[in-house]
Amino acid sequence: MSLTLADLKTLAKDLLDEKGEFWPEAQVVRLANMAARVVHRQIISIDATHFSQRTTLTYPADTESIALSGGSYLNASPYRLLGVSELNSAGPVTTSNQPTELERIDALETGGYATRINDPNIHTGLWHPRQWFLDGQHNLYVVPMPQSAIHLYLRWIPHYTALSSDSDPVFAGKAPEFHDLVVAVLTRLMATKERRMSEEIAHITEWLQMEIRNSERHRSQQPKIRYESPY
Repeated sequence: MSLTLADLKTLAKDLLDEKGEFWPEAQVVRLANMAARVVHRQIISIDATHFSQRTTLTYPADTESIALSGGSYLNASPYRLLGVSELNSAGPVTTSNQPTELERIDALETGGYATRINDPNIHTGLWHPRQWFLDGQHNLYVVPMPQSAIHLYLRWIPHYTALSSDSDPVFAGKAPEFHDLVVAVLTRLMATKERRMSEEIAHITEWLQMEIRNSERHRSQQPKIRYESPY
């Protein structure tokens, strides 16, 4: 079941057995977003598919890089770019328009971006496979620079969207199986602050990683035979 910001606040206060209005509203909202952001980040580090999105776009000809935050592209700065593939033509992925994964290179690896004077392929005319990298300002580079426009298929993760209204669903309703972990982290953050237990914060991340890994392990290790006839 998907939880909302109002649910987070109510459940955390129930677990802390709060009497009256001890916690200011603005403070609880800030801590709720901190808890959700921590869980969001840990889920992505273990299984990014919970929040991944897919977008097709056209990379212009003779262009060194494109700003993914531009309206013609993602219209947002990605939290993480999982992969870049090339399509044969514009439009959605189909059986006749399947993506070909491009190799990612390090942004600091100039060998794939700048031509080296001793590169033998300069003189032999050998084909260079396309590669890509993303710089720290979310500019996407495709190398070698395409001479004509190419069509790309991006798998990416948006940044966490902060909760502000009581009706806002946690993670926009995604990954509901982990919403109770947000409640647990929020409760521990509130208890830590209330009791000034600064050393407790260091244990929250370790505990959270263990919880998510165990959950994902059980999800991925389902038996391959769902039903076996007794006859």
